[in-house]
Amino acid sequence: MLKFDSHVHTRYSDGTIFYNGLSDLKRLVKRDKITAFTITDHNTTGGIRYARKACDLLGIPFIPGVEISAKEGHVVAYGIEDWQHGAYQLSLAEVLDTCNDRNAVLVVAHPLDRRMGIKQLMFSPDVIKRVHGYEILNGASPRPNLNLLRSDRAPLKDLCMYAGSDCHSLVLFCKFHVLLDCDSTRVDDILEAMRNKRKVHPAGPVLDLPHWIADFPPAFTHRRGIKHLEKRAKESNQ
Repeated sequence: MLKFDSHVHTRYSDGTIFYNGLSDLKRLVKRDKITAFTITDHNTTGGIRYARKACDLLGIPFIPGVEISAKEGHVVAYGIEDWQHGAYQLSLAEVLDTCNDRNAVLVVAHPLDRRMGIKQLMFSPDVIKRVHGYEILNGASPRPNLNLLRSDRAPLKDLCMYAGSDCHSLVLFCKFHVLLDCDSTRVDDILEAMRNKRKVHPAGPVLDLPHWIADFPPAFTHRRGIKHLEKRAKESNQ
């Protein structure tokens, strides 16, 4: 079994992981006993090169990923190395078609989240036939988790069920994660296993309110600090 958090944000979008460089990943490997690692930054693959190098140094497989903000909601795509579209530029159909053309593994993030989920489109046959899975558990969406668990998920029976922390700092990382039945460390083999519902096993509590609450202040503080430094740099260059 490979153990990894399937929904992770880093300093390359709006998170704090990798602010301390390689030591952050070392800490997570030791603390959470992960045996693979992925990042799914918002609409950017800018951190993939660094994350892959960090994983190579620690000897664990790296799975490239990106969380894409379609006009109707968010989708996580694995196997995408380079994403050039900004947030909400493409419709959901365009995102799914583009990613399928690139042979990505597609997972609908926090489906019933009021702000960022695709909501009832999750149950649309047009969506179901073009994605591989959906997040049954998402660490940043406690109430939508409950709503999804209470809903009739019969139309989704052939899809993989994922669990991801959607963490923006080290705090929530891996509290929700995936156990993947794959004995290979080759990325192509891992991606293939991630398409198979019998091999993907979500793990984590339905609710983890203490870690959910604690996850955001560190990331928020870092984002404010970065914006302040950027503002000072611009002012000094004027």
